[in-house]
Amino acid sequence: MNVYEDKYLREKVNRIIARQKEGKIIIAAYKDGSGLPAREDLGQELTRAAYPYDYAVGKAGFLKYDSELGAYLFTAKSGEKLPQVLANYRTLSLAEANLDVQDRRINIQCGEACITFTGVQPWKGLYEVLRELNEELERVNAGIVVWKIIPKENNKVRPGERLFSEAVPKLRNGQALAHVTGYAYDSNHNLAYVGLVGYKTSLESLRVTSPSMTKIAGQGCTGYSKPLAEGDGMMMRMVRGARMVRGARMVRGARRVRSAGGEGLDEGTNWQRCG
Repeated sequence: MNVYEDKYLREKVNRIIARQKEGKIIIAAYKDGSGLPAREDLGQELTRAAYPYDYAVGKAGFLKYDSELGAYLFTAKSGEKLPQVLANYRTLSLAEANLDVQDRRINIQCGEACITFTGVQPWKGLYEVLRELNEELERVNAGIVVWKIIPKENNKVRPGERLFSEAVPKLRNGQALAHVTGYAYDSNHNLAYVGLVGYKTSLESLRVTSPSMTKIAGQGCTGYSKPLAEGDGMMMRMVRGARMVRGARMVRGARRVRSAGGEGLDEGTNWQRCG
């Protein structure tokens, strides 16, 4: 997985930081991922103002659009109480994020602040991950904007052993979708096993409507399902038959059995040989 960086965001935030160092309070025109509070956050405090300003922020001050920044500069009135959004205003800092792909964990170090996100979904694409990170950092008013994500492999799994190096494939029909966790095939390269994770109703819909899964489930094999550790999802594992997959003897690292995380598909599961 390659490093992802948003250089445009970095340059934009650097311009904002430079103006903040001059003592300016900057308000974004809209939610743009810059880490700034947006004009809409001022709510009912905001009304149209006379030239040279664009908006009045209650009795607290005025907003004037700055075309270079693509944002508004706030000018406060002396002695007036600021709205909460402006009273809690923070200057921004740029940061990079380190992504542990196997543990789905992101660590951000910015000065003395250390922030950790768990349950990250890197298969959604790092662009989307970056957007979600910055939305959450803005929501908690962290004053930090991430512009770069650096994926790192740990020692649990060698990169060559991972089945899906970039993104997890999906199985879908017209009504449901689930992510593929792994698969196995027989000596003729026919699909003999597929693992899916998703909501129970979605898995049942896919089992009924997908020709390949109907074939697997219809040849005297058992389907195994169990609740996930978190959330309301279910994990489904289907085995075609002992003659094809050696269902009772699957072990971690088996040649024909691979999972998205590189671990054996039987880990934590009580397998029974299919009839």
